[in-house]
Amino acid sequence: MAWSDLEIGFIEYRLNDYSAALTHLTQARTQLLACGANSDASSCEINLGATLNEQNRHDEAIAYLEQAAQRAFALGQRTKSALCFVNIGWARTKQGRFADALTWYAQARAEYERAGLRIQLARLCDVNEGLVYLRLGQFAHARVVLERARRVFQTEQLRADLAECETYLAQIYAAQGQRRAARGALEKAHALYTETQQPVYAAVCERLLAHLSIQGGDLNTARKHLDASRQVLTAAAQPIETGLCDLETAELALAERNYPRAARLFTAARRRFGSGLPDLAWRAEYGLARVAQAQGEPPQALTHYQTAVALIAQLRGTLVTEQWSNTFFGARRQVYEHALRVAYAQRHASALLDIVEAAKARLLSVSLARREWRPPEKEENRIDAALYARERELRGRLETLQGALMTQAPASDYSVMRGSIADSSNALQEFQTTREEYGRTVAQLRLMRHGLEGAPDLAPFSLQALRAQANARWGERWAGLTYFFSREGLLIVGLDAENVYAQRLRLSRQDKFLLEQYCDTRRDLRELKYRGTLHGIPIHQDTAAEMSALTEWLIPAAIRQRTDAPTLLISPHGLLHQLPFQCLRDEQGYLLERFGFLYTPTLQSWTQLNAAPESSTRRMLLCGLNDFGERARGLPFVQAEVRALQSLEKRKVTTLWGEDATRAELLARNRSGALRAFDVLHFATHAIVEPGAPHWSRILLADQDLSTADILDLRLDARLVTLSACATALGTGGQGDEWVTLARAFFYAGARTVVATQWEVEDESATCDLMAHFYQGVHRGVAIVAPGSAAVPMGGLCGYRGRSIGQAKWGCPHLAVQLAARACLSQQPPPIQPPCPLLVVGVGVGWSAM
Repeated sequence: MAWSDLEIGFIEYRLNDYSAALTHLTQARTQLLACGANSDASSCEINLGATLNEQNRHDEAIAYLEQAAQRAFALGQRTKSALCFVNIGWARTKQGRFADALTWYAQARAEYERAGLRIQLARLCDVNEGLVYLRLGQFAHARVVLERARRVFQTEQLRADLAECETYLAQIYAAQGQRRAARGALEKAHALYTETQQPVYAAVCERLLAHLSIQGGDLNTARKHLDASRQVLTAAAQPIETGLCDLETAELALAERNYPRAARLFTAARRRFGSGLPDLAWRAEYGLARVAQAQGEPPQALTHYQTAVALIAQLRGTLVTEQWSNTFFGARRQVYEHALRVAYAQRHASALLDIVEAAKARLLSVSLARREWRPPEKEENRIDAALYARERELRGRLETLQGALMTQAPASDYSVMRGSIADSSNALQEFQTTREEYGRTVAQLRLMRHGLEGAPDLAPFSLQALRAQANARWGERWAGLTYFFSREGLLIVGLDAENVYAQRLRLSRQDKFLLEQYCDTRRDLRELKYRGTLHGIPIHQDTAAEMSALTEWLIPAAIRQRTDAPTLLISPHGLLHQLPFQCLRDEQGYLLERFGFLYTPTLQSWTQLNAAPESSTRRMLLCGLNDFGERARGLPFVQAEVRALQSLEKRKVTTLWGEDATRAELLARNRSGALRAFDVLHFATHAIVEPGAPHWSRILLADQDLSTADILDLRLDARLVTLSACATALGTGGQGDEWVTLARAFFYAGARTVVATQWEVEDESATCDLMAHFYQGVHRGVAIVAPGSAAVPMGGLCGYRGRSIGQAKWGCPHLAVQLAARACLSQQPPPIQPPCPLLVVGVGVGWSAM
């Protein structure tokens, strides 16, 4: 009887009669467990999970599937366990938890590959992973895996599977604006689903065809498709699919200006999705916002826009890698653009601030919120082992090829620089391909190592918390500035202890060109714009007028006119991450003379870092190297820097010098937990930035290079990390402002403050003078975010008061250094103040949370 119920339940599932399937499968499971038939009971549980997934009862489904996986694993049925993993991944996909879904699919893929099950691999891994990449906006990768699966299905004549593949490919075509290709794929899928008697999936095709018709303005055809789709989905008791049908019908009503009907349908869809499906719920909120806007109700529209933005931000926090977060944001950017437009029209500055905070550097804030949370330690499984082996293989290949891209320092006329930016424009095709594959492998490793299951959620940005932190530190002598490039111009939101205000700057093509020049990080342009020389030769150029124009654009008059020497807390956006604001000037002189500067990716991340608990350790790790063989030019002054810091430091110092400064040693200390015993880490060596493969940007060491990928896997408890090398704050960003840099990687690893560089640092100046002066000020506890304190001008760029160290060479014409408020360290016993995540950069060195 039990086996009959099991078979009947499976048949009813295939016929989309899910209620009857649940009844028979539940009866079968009860009877099979009673007679000890665990293998067949696990089959029931898999089918129950799949059926509940179809009804969008995902939490119930996962409970059954986890039980089935445990039974199958205990019986040695690895491929059966893999089927459970696939179904759990599907549940997570439907819930919008894409990173978790990919983790489960990866485990299933390993088992199917081991067993050589080609069809299952295509059907259950490629197709499902393709859907996840589609939702993430990774269209190129989604297309690759789906077309691979389609070839298998065509060869094996698996019509139902081919139909599913065509459905997802159609959505990729539609997202890329290829409506004709999308329609052709959907019509083919609809015919295949009808032929294989799967009416629910055929109805989904009808809904997607309606979406294309609405986009093309063919509203009558859209209505016919939606009516046909709704009838089938309602009869099959598909609440979420019916909700998606409501969304499309609401979009149709909105296009017809039938606003009351559109509002009813969007509201019904929102009710169906609830808070458990945020990737669908934001669409309903976005629709309600547009309806309210069309009806002349801007306050209500803004409320809905803010809710949609918050839901998207919630999803971004689970995506693990910067590329996914950036593309996910980019595919939904129009929601933020519309929200900003409505908020700006209402002069609602606080709402503008909230929306901008939700748009920028989401992963860093999530990482900081979860810093004290660590996922359970897991034994390395065969998936991790394969990924580690692949990462090592690709790393070795890159090390072999890197010489072709390393930009060596020119002849003796130029200064020796502590690193360089590799020129990707002349990269060999093999190197480019290897870099891209290395980036994908690192993303998979991060996903496997740092799954977010069970981690706490990030609380929304709090203006009240920010003000409390800033007031406690500076009283009322501070101001915040956050920037965002929208399609309508540069949005600037300012705030202080009492007010929030906003302005929008529309830049002409010429204005944008000027701004790009001052944000350009190439050596010659930096020297020309910030010193007025080229290779040390004076060039007549009116940079003062250009800087004054930039200052007027970027710093609101309310701030420029302040006379109380406030600290400016700056959150840049896009190319502004590469602009040293403090080197700008106006009619009163350089801004550094009147303001203190702190830089942070978002205001929320500054609040989080500022509130970080104090470390109880008082130890420093010095890591220095001056001889790089054929890999790079030697750094003759590094040893003097290390010796100077050894003599200055009052705490216990551990030094890794020369051949002892190895990647292997650092990673071994990381595995043992010894790195967490250091509150200060100092690296004096070369650094290489790879714009085309930011996870391969690296700090040069004696054996192998310490890459961004390595740093991301460190576990630190450091109050300060100093990167005495070139361009360590530079990297690659994206639409969501998620940057991959060496400096930011240390914040993910657990650092509270990072000293980093925005461009190239001269070896002699950096080693002999700058770092020694920096740590002397640190030990004195200099309160330095005030203008003028502990500044080290070099080369007489601005005549700014402070201690002159001597005439700098062309490569580093100006080093304007300020220490963090009360520094980050002080003397005996060091009452360490909360750190400031900042990048205070002249044309050389500063602190970075970038």
